[in-house]
Amino acid sequence: MKPLICIVVAAALTAAGCTAAGAATRGGQPQSNDTTFNYGLSSFLGSGIYSVSGQSVQLYRVPITVRLDDGNAPAPEFYAQLPVTFGFYNFTPEDVLQLQVPSSLDTVSGLAGLEARVHLNDDWRFLQLGALGYTKAAGQPDKRLVGTQVALERIAAWADWNTRYRTELLGALSAGGPGGTDNVLRVLEGVEFDRPQSWQFLNRQAAIGAYGVVRWYPGAVAFTNAQAPVRFETEAGVTFGTAEPIRILTLPLPRLSLGYRRAASLNVFFLGFGTPF
Repeated sequence: MKPLICIVVAAALTAAGCTAAGAATRGGQPQSNDTTFNYGLSSFLGSGIYSVSGQSVQLYRVPITVRLDDGNAPAPEFYAQLPVTFGFYNFTPEDVLQLQVPSSLDTVSGLAGLEARVHLNDDWRFLQLGALGYTKAAGQPDKRLVGTQVALERIAAWADWNTRYRTELLGALSAGGPGGTDNVLRVLEGVEFDRPQSWQFLNRQAAIGAYGVVRWYPGAVAFTNAQAPVRFETEAGVTFGTAEPIRILTLPLPRLSLGYRRAASLNVFFLGFGTPF
């Protein structure tokens, strides 16, 4: 695939994701169940629509993972997780379709975490992450974040497909400013399929896939503006990337995903970066 075609495809995916997300807007601002979460939790919870003093902000999480050992060390393997989350107020689908960009970066979050991965056998592995984060938002108090997650994953081949199954428990706490403290407890179950393609993207074999996720937030969660103590979210979507990751300065570029998320009062498409869960 020629570079110009690749750029057009990427731009179309971005516009489609933002346009679809705009279908769930009211008064020019996105409305979704994610507004029950404070923006200080975004580094752990990922891309979505969050609450900032009563208004919503669209946040996008870009993962950065660096392996800390030389690849020959005995188990466990250690990785630095350094995702960056950025967000914009008053950013609408029309801005993307008119080839405009946001005039300012309204929120930015950084997370520094250490993840250990233990391979239980050829297919299964156990992961544990502990991390600290910090969030700044224009005109709002800074937020500090601490959290941990444990997960069990199975990665295996099925016919011509690569498959990944993940079950995860996450707990995070965000504090700072007059808004007080918010915490979240989440259980996640997800499955992903991707298949290498016969054509190339930036001199790499392309890969296209599909995924499905169920998220459960138990009643112990302290929501910012929740009407119900328990919430389920279901999500499905497609992914686009390369079989072997494209790297810039040794860091792999994240995959793109276009997902559809639904909960009690949520009905929204959105664009994601990296693995979908």
